[in-house]
This record gives sequence, C-alpha cells and structure tokens, in this order.
Amino acid sequence: MSTTPVGALQKRIKTFLRRQRLLIRGSILFLFLTFLFYSFLTPDRSNQSRNRFQVDLRSEKRPSEQSFAYASLLCDDVMIEATKVLIYSFAKTKSPHPFILLVLPQVTQTEDLMKLGAKIQVISTLEYPFKVTAEKAAINKMCRYSKLHIWKFVQYRKIIFIDVDCLIVQVTLGL
Repeated sequence: MSTTPVGALQKRIKTFLRRQRLLIRGSILFLFLTFLFYSFLTPDRSNQSRNRFQVDLRSEKRPSEQSFAYASLLCDDVMIEATKVLIYSFAKTKSPHPFILLVLPQVTQTEDLMKLGAKIQVISTLEYPFKVTAEKAAINKMCRYSKLHIWKFVQYRKIIFIDVDCLIVQVTLGL
C-alpha cells in the first residue's frame, strides 16, 4: 500500500498543524503560569508593583541604586582566584550597584572577597535532584542548583547573574 504524493503531503500538513496546536497550547499555559506566579507568589511591593510600567515624566526621581544588583555563586575554594578577578574587574567599572556573592558553607576564604567589595551571602546547598554517576560528578559540580537562592533577594528589581569565570569589562546600566 503506497501513498500518493498528495496523500503524503496531506499527512505531513496534518502532523505539522497538530504540532502547532500543541505548541500554542503550551505557550498559553506557560503565559498563564507566569501570570499566576507574578500575581500571587511574588511579594507585594505596594505602589511599585501596580505602577511598574508607568513612567511619570514630571518626576525627576531615578530608580534607587538598590533596585539593581549583580550576583555570582561560589561553590568551593577551587574557583576563589577566578572570583577575585571577577570582583576586581567589577570594582574597576565603578558601578553604583552592589555585587552579591552567594557562598556555600564549605568556602573558607571570604575575607579577600569582602575587601574587594563583594557582599557575601552564605547560603545552604540545594541538593542535586538527579541520579549522579561518578563520571558525571567529576565533570559537573553538584552545587549548581544552589544558585536558585538568588530568587530570595526580592529587594532588588533586577539581578544580573554572572559566572565566576567571567571578566567584566563594562557594566551596562540599561539592563
């Protein structure tokens, strides 16, 4: 039983349309869940949350310096030198925004990081939720889920997360 070219084309079109409907349903579900999260699960920020997208041109107020922050995660002492370079390069940009360094309890060398200007926040380790083989554990650090603690810093409107092995050349204030 061979299908004709027209029949095969019709079958491909039906499959394509079915996938598109599923994609649209998934997008609508994602938007709905995002709306629920921002409506009910985030803390109320009084008038700021209601008027977040309105701009008052008569007011010359600028957003407070605490409305933005930069953050990074340090899992252990292995990446301490790279973190020092990151914080030093951030300090050279003379950004008015704070740099928050999320640090796990096993990190022992935090004094130099504080001297360079980082705000140290000791956080708990979030367990890796998947099975880990020995070879995966050697390649990946299992502390990566701990960066989800960044969602606890609700006092900032925006936080830009930067990996510790990066070098900051220029801070973009418009983010």
